[in-house]
Amino acid sequence: MATLRLGLTDHGHLPQSAPAFFGALHEPGMKARFRREKNNTWSGFGELAGTEVGPVQSQLEALGFMPEGSASGVFDYRTQSAVRLFQEYVRSAEGHADIGKPDGIVGRLTRTHLDRWVREGDRVSWKSHRVPAAPWFRLLKAYRERTAGSPGPLQEVVQRRFAQSVQPDTLPASEWNVSKEQVHLIGIRRGATADWKIKLNNDVFILLAGGGVFTFFGSTDPNPNMTSKPPFLLPGQHLYRFGWHKLSQLEKCYRAFRPRSAGVLVMRDRDNRRSTVDLKDERILASAVDRAPNPTINIHWSGRHTSSWSAGCQVISGGGYINHHDELVDCWEHASAGYAGLGKRTRGAYNVLLDLITTLSPDPRVAVGDLLHYTLINEHDLDLEPTLGRGAVRAPLQRGMEILERHDPARFKQYRMHLEA
Repeated sequence: MATLRLGLTDHGHLPQSAPAFFGALHEPGMKARFRREKNNTWSGFGELAGTEVGPVQSQLEALGFMPEGSASGVFDYRTQSAVRLFQEYVRSAEGHADIGKPDGIVGRLTRTHLDRWVREGDRVSWKSHRVPAAPWFRLLKAYRERTAGSPGPLQEVVQRRFAQSVQPDTLPASEWNVSKEQVHLIGIRRGATADWKIKLNNDVFILLAGGGVFTFFGSTDPNPNMTSKPPFLLPGQHLYRFGWHKLSQLEKCYRAFRPRSAGVLVMRDRDNRRSTVDLKDERILASAVDRAPNPTINIHWSGRHTSSWSAGCQVISGGGYINHHDELVDCWEHASAGYAGLGKRTRGAYNVLLDLITTLSPDPRVAVGDLLHYTLINEHDLDLEPTLGRGAVRAPLQRGMEILERHDPARFKQYRMHLEA
């Protein structure tokens, strides 16, 4: 049996047109080849002598790791995500360390575990009674109702901009989607001034997908060392799409999420000395909103956990996450600290978020695929749902720091000091 990886196809399943195939998955200007994890590593199609990709895809679909996929016979990005997700589940939820790092390559060990699941009749479910999704959807509804019922100066800006001919991807509350049928990402901005100055990855992101709740760590605000007059994404709901980050450096580009079309609305820290998001007067915040939507505020990777790579984007660290069973998952050993380590290591927890959204979305094409509904809230907004409250951000941050304490004690002390501030 062949070792299966990105780009391989079953005999007779080569796409008729590589440009057309990749045109649906890539941004303009990218190569008509598959972008692999390591820097500047691309691969074209490779046709097998027999039929091996399709059966593995059928297994992944039957086991619940590719519920929206089809056995196309082409090992594409969605297949890679499904394989990585299966490997990660076997590694972390089942505790089978022998499967190795989740690299999306189907070798002997991955085939052995796939066959075991089929033989035992297993099927993954992302729903869990230990971490119910209902409180988070109640929070989204309460946040929408409060914002729509009492729109402040910021929401009034959003409403005016949305009424213009070029609509931003930042939505007025009347347009927010809070359906359980959609994939939602919630960013929880903590917003302490000292925290912003040092820019640690210590905000929390909640992914609601497939009925499950997953917690990731990262930052919702810009690192002032990366940009002058930093842009802060407005609170509220924004529409994102499948896309690619680092398009200006194609040797480093990778799958990420981009504003759907014109761009999102941002507030600008014009004096570059204090955090705009910490100002209490919404009239000041409203006056700081850029006139034009910003198309570059992506959702992307932020290294392993030790620094924020945000110049205004929403960033997810790779060091670890909390899964749908409320278990803290350590990804440190296989998560790369930066671009140079990719290949031997992966993007860790960031890949888990990307892979869940990719496999649980019916259509992950770049231009016309499903939308990711991203809602940015402030920490105090958690009080809108009594079963959550501010402990819904503090508790997971405390747990996530266990990973940092284990692997980087010096950075752990700095995180702890600012978490407790």
